[in-house]
Amino acid sequence: MIKHRQQRALNGCHNCRHVFRYEEYDEGDTYYCALGALPRPRCGSVSMDESIYVQRLPDEERASFTARVRAAHAAWNEWSRDREVAAWGICDDWESGEG
Repeated sequence: MIKHRQQRALNGCHNCRHVFRYEEYDEGDTYYCALGALPRPRCGSVSMDESIYVQRLPDEERASFTARVRAAHAAWNEWSRDREVAAWGICDDWESGEG
């Protein structure tokens, strides 16, 4: 994402082919630039069916499950770090994601 900036036009990060739009029921959408990124891990969104849900587990399974949840959150945090962009921002690498 080179020279990312805000602008007023029909095109922007919201319709770029490189964008990943994170959706959740009780939050506004968040946009991430995936240009040049490694494959995206699950983001944890319930509305996108990428949830890492917590369930009741026996004590002997709880530690393993907790470790997997923490690893999944760490992977998402690593991938998304420094990738958030404004929906109406645009950069020199913008390409149409529509059509």
